[in-house]
Amino acid sequence: MQWSAGTPESGGVSSRAVLDFVAALEKFEFVHSFILIRNDIEIASGWWAPYRAETPHLLYSLSKSFISCAVGIAAGEGRLTLDTPLPDIFPEYRPGISDGRFFRMTVRHLLTMTTGHAVCSTAFFKAVPGGDFKRDFFTSPLEFEPGSRFVYNSGATFMLSAAIRRLTGENPSVYLKNRLLSPLGIGERRWEKSPDGTEFGGWGYRLTTREIASFARMLLHGGRAGGRQLVPAEYLAEATAFQVDNSMNEAPDWKQGYGFQFWRCRHNAFRGDGAFGQYALVIPEKNTALAVTAGGKNMQTILDIVWEHLLPRLEDRPLPEDPQAHARLREKLASLRLPQLHGEAPRRDTVLAAAFGPNETGIRHVRIEETASGCQVSFTQEDGRIEILRAGWQEPFEGETALEDGEKRPYSATARTTENGVLMRVYFTSTPFVSDYRFTVEGKKLVLARERNLHFRTSPWPELAGRVEENSGMLPK
Repeated sequence: MQWSAGTPESGGVSSRAVLDFVAALEKFEFVHSFILIRNDIEIASGWWAPYRAETPHLLYSLSKSFISCAVGIAAGEGRLTLDTPLPDIFPEYRPGISDGRFFRMTVRHLLTMTTGHAVCSTAFFKAVPGGDFKRDFFTSPLEFEPGSRFVYNSGATFMLSAAIRRLTGENPSVYLKNRLLSPLGIGERRWEKSPDGTEFGGWGYRLTTREIASFARMLLHGGRAGGRQLVPAEYLAEATAFQVDNSMNEAPDWKQGYGFQFWRCRHNAFRGDGAFGQYALVIPEKNTALAVTAGGKNMQTILDIVWEHLLPRLEDRPLPEDPQAHARLREKLASLRLPQLHGEAPRRDTVLAAAFGPNETGIRHVRIEETASGCQVSFTQEDGRIEILRAGWQEPFEGETALEDGEKRPYSATARTTENGVLMRVYFTSTPFVSDYRFTVEGKKLVLARERNLHFRTSPWPELAGRVEENSGMLPK
């Protein structure tokens, strides 16, 4: 789904205001991209290199808002109601239910995350081959009556995804393809799955920033896009309205109320969001939609920047053009960069290798090769698999690796030599994650340390030390 593009002034925003907004985002060095749509005009967009417009980005819990739309569409087709009890959709699990409160749990309770759990039910999911997350959900402990208390619960969204699959015979991405995704210009995108092949629903989807923006624009228009009502308007109005109190949260924009897999915000706005700053933000009173991808610990920061630097400067009418400011803005948007390493090429090609004992990373051997163009590190795993990272001294090297979590992902890397080793910076450009790998020679030992900007259900790596192999060209004399 395309829309028109224009200057910020044509959309009622000054180029100077957008410059200030971008400068505020850039100050925190963790925003990856944004697209700003005002009055149906794309007035600004930018990607911080090495992130690119064409690379789908992990959405984390922004995935949930797509499941909400799937439920709304399915309800509109008469496949379910919001008051359908969950065990009615999965009758085969009834015999194993020991807590009667599950029989009073409805689709609405899943949507509003008021299932009665005291913690996210994914804590009880057993991610093993042949595992059954649905069974795990129905046997997880409840502490409250369904409908009585908000507790953020990705497992509830998984059950909505499973319900869509059960009632339609299709996973959500397939069910939504012709109903929502294709009309919005969203391509074939992978959604991670549970052991039984059900798409996670609450996490694991990935889209480009432009696809997120198309979704946000559809939300702004009450479920309409391309002249079609894609999501029932009445449902979407409920989904994005205050449905349940979440004032027990601390951050200002996390205590404004929760809808059906959408968060309410200050300033009568609403959003779908995902960990580390993935946003589809809608400000109805200002006819504004904003898509953001990011990799930061404090998600409130981005919203604070919107409210402080952008919202007060959204005017109700087009503004006089400002060619000079707009030229500066274009130049700024074309030059966005995240910090890279830059190093001088070594005077001669060198090789450094070392083996490590058993450790929780699974890395048993590394081989570092330095050439005039860059650095290559080969990591040998316990199972014999070899993963390679390459980095340039001056310009990033781009490739794919499955080093960090077993899934092949695109990356961009630079490196520089240090006094006694090598430092590599690796951006995993479909994710929020950045890793610095430091290889240091200490006597006849090679020490490997990894520092990561963020952790999501993972632990920091331990520091590894192994003896440098005798034929290594960098072995100290």
